[in-house]
Order: sequence, then structure tokens, then C-alpha cells
Amino acid sequence: MMSGLPSVEDRVAQHDLSVFQRLRLRAMLRVVSWFRDVLYPHLGQADSPLKALLAGHQHQRLRALGSLRRNATHPHAMSQDEVELFEREGVSAPFSVLAPQQALALAEAMRGRVDRDFRTANPFPRAYTRRMRAAGLWNLRYAGLFQALRVPELFDLFTAPAITERLASLLGDDVLLWRSQFFEMGPGDGGTFWHQNSSFRELADQRKLRPPAGRDQSMIQLSVWIALSEVTVRNGAMRIMPGSFVDGRIEHIYEFSQDHTMRFLASLPPDRLEAVLRLGLFHPDRFARVQCLFDACLQLLGRQHFERWEVRDVLLKPGQAIIFTSLNMHGSYPNVTADQRRLAAVGRYVPGDTAIFPDMRWDRLPTPRGHFRLRVDDIPAVQAFGRHERQLNRVVTRCQPQLWGGQP
Repeated sequence: MMSGLPSVEDRVAQHDLSVFQRLRLRAMLRVVSWFRDVLYPHLGQADSPLKALLAGHQHQRLRALGSLRRNATHPHAMSQDEVELFEREGVSAPFSVLAPQQALALAEAMRGRVDRDFRTANPFPRAYTRRMRAAGLWNLRYAGLFQALRVPELFDLFTAPAITERLASLLGDDVLLWRSQFFEMGPGDGGTFWHQNSSFRELADQRKLRPPAGRDQSMIQLSVWIALSEVTVRNGAMRIMPGSFVDGRIEHIYEFSQDHTMRFLASLPPDRLEAVLRLGLFHPDRFARVQCLFDACLQLLGRQHFERWEVRDVLLKPGQAIIFTSLNMHGSYPNVTADQRRLAAVGRYVPGDTAIFPDMRWDRLPTPRGHFRLRVDDIPAVQAFGRHERQLNRVVTRCQPQLWGGQP
């Protein structure tokens, strides 16, 4: 499970702190210790909110919402056997979306737009773009966010029948693409640590997706991960634990840590607290922060928590894709090659009865020097399959080349 990834102890040892950061860390340790030893015992059933939260997110189900099955009119739709396998594992078998040469050409075309078109035609504040460029972090991972709304090649890719007919088998006849992005790993880049996502709160004050009451947590949204280069273990293949969606507690411990930070920190073993604070407060890699939270989760749930699931490496040829529920635990290897760049285009899809950015105007974007706000209430979704007859979300049915000042 941890193959190819540094331990928390290794990350701590490799990350030096400034004098100011050391002083801040010591102050935080004292504050948490005081809260745990003095105030926490007097709160009365102090850890009951966390226990109640965890108890409510075990034994999750995954039930397909769509009835579309493969036929002459919809040759890419799933068969009944494929749907039933997805309901058990939460991940599809690889399938082809593009020919290999098409995928490689698309990758080069998108890289070429990072500093040309995407530099100005994007939804971000200009100060955010300048700060990320100054830090050497302005790349396709950030510049490519939401670009399927306005780039015809991406719009066509994420609305291709090979993808959308399969999604209709799972999500129903009204399917929306609510976010598109790229995940690129260059030589020497570290892996992505194990994590879960269902409603995609991330750094926001609230969840970005609100499904109807009673919706299976694992079916709030589905991700389509499309390889635009060859994907191997050495260049950073994605890894997934099929079936692990049945236990959604990791994601909700993360959420609890955002809403009840002091209670969360006070619940940790004292000997793990410094490492969690050190990585969580100061490490520049956001997935190092995810790892420190994951380590804290294992302290609460037990280190045997994930031993019941296999770890599957997702090895793909250019142009191949998989569909998976993001509530399955997933991550990726580091890229240990000298000259290979692994690139994936990722689309995130919801049924049309899911509210996107509900009652939410702003999201938060991380940078090495603090957060920026991103306005999201005017970012539309794409109608990927069927018709959207509700007035729940702002939806577009065609590519929008002039969005954010882009050229048609």
C-alpha cells in the first residue's frame, strides 16, 4: 500500500523549518496540549461528534442510477455484467477513447497552451496566476482547470460517446460534467497520497456538490481518468483500492479536522501530534499535508484498516480511460523516470439532480504563500449526456471559446 512513498517520518526529516516556523510550531503544540489536558476533559463526551460522524459512514453502498445498456443505438453503454461489476468494485475496466497518436498529439497541444492561451484565458484572479508563475508552479495541472468549457478539443473529448454512454449506464439520462482538469507528473515528481473524495469540499467552507437526500455517497460523482501518455508504475501510475468505497470515514475525518480542528488534534496520540502539525502547517506539497492527515486517520481507525482491500495499479496506453468513484481510496506512484512525463485528463461528472457549488460563491486555491479566492458561482457545467430539464445548475450545451476573454 505504501510502496514508493516516503513515510511521515521521512517527510519530517527532509523538511527544514525556518526560525519563525519553529516558534509557531512550538506555540501550536503548547496550545493543543493545554486544550487536551485542561479544557477537553470538561467538554463532556468530548470525542462524541467524531465518533458519531465515523459511525455514519461505514457500510456504504453503490447502486447504479442509469438504465441504459449496450445496444445498437448506444454501442458504448455498459452491459448488465459491467454495471454489476462496477457496483461491486467502483471502478471500470480500461476502455479506449482516443487512438494513441491522437492522445499524444492532444497532450502536446495542451502543454503548448499553458503559457500562451491559458495564461490569460482562465477563471483565476490575475494575482494568482502571477504568484504561481513566480513560484514555478504554473503548469497544466493548474492552468488546465475547467478548460473543457472553452477548448473545442477538450469539450469533444469529455463529451465523447465512448465516455458519456458508459456514464449514462451508471448516472442516468441527465449527466453533467462539472469539472475538468489535468494531472501531470514530471520526472522526479512525488506521488499522490491515498485519499477519498465524494462531495469535493477540499479547502472550501462547504461541499461543492449537494445530491438529493438518500443518494449513495459513492455515486455523488464519478471521475473519468484519461491517459494522454503511456502510464506505468515508474512514471506515476494511479493506484486504487476497488471496493473501498464501502468505508467513507477517511474523507469525513478530513472534513471533521477542518470544522473542529482543536477537537481533532486533541484526539490524536501525543507522540504523533508534532509530525501532523509540522506537515499540515508548513509543508509546501499539499499531498504531504494529505499524508499527515491520513496518518492521523490510521491512528484513529487502526493501521489494519485497509488490509482487506487489494491495491490495483492502473496501467494504461495513451488514449485509454477508466471510470471510478472517487470514494474509492486512490493515489499514485512517484515518477522515478529521467525523461517521461505522465499526463492524464480528468473529467468529473454528476447526475443532473445534483446541485453544483450550492449556495457558494467562492472556492479557495492553495499557493506556497497562502490561499487565493476563486469565484465559482458563474462557472457553468457541460451537458455531457441527455437533457437538463431542471433549473438547478447553470448548464451549457456548446463549447464557449470566448469564455474568460479567450479567442474563438
